[in-house]
Formats: sequence, C-alpha cells, structure tokens
Amino acid sequence: MPFKNFSFDTYVSFETIEHLKRETIPVYLSEASRVLRPAGIFIVSTPNLKTREGKIDNPYHISEMYYEQLKEYLEKTF
Repeated sequence: MPFKNFSFDTYVSFETIEHLKRETIPVYLSEASRVLRPAGIFIVSTPNLKTREGKIDNPYHISEMYYEQLKEYLEKTF
C-alpha cells in the first residue's frame, strides 16, 4: 500500500480476506500491520465457513475459512 509505516490508528477491512488467494493473506495482513501505529486497531470481518457450509456458493470467495483459521492468520501477524 502506498502509505508510510505507522500511518493509521485504525484499519478497517470488512469482507475482504475471502477474496484473496491463501498465499496472499499473510502479505495483506503484514501490510495492514505495517501501516498501523503501535497501539493501532485492526478491525476485520469475513464470513464464517462453519455457518455457511453448503448454503452459499460464491465463486468470488476463494478463501473462506473457519474461525480458527482466521485466528491463526491473525496471531502470526498481530
């Protein structure tokens, strides 16, 4: 992203991660972390695969995940 390090107090990402390839997610989260100030807050949402299994088939959602998977991604970066 074309922003300096520590540029923002808050980074909001609603319904974005599920559109990224799995190998891109760590890069995306790393960039989110980079532009946040040390006490910054990252607000993120994504569909919970557990509540969607077999109900919705969205071809643009290439990385829907369970809560535990999202938590694992976030813990590696934040």
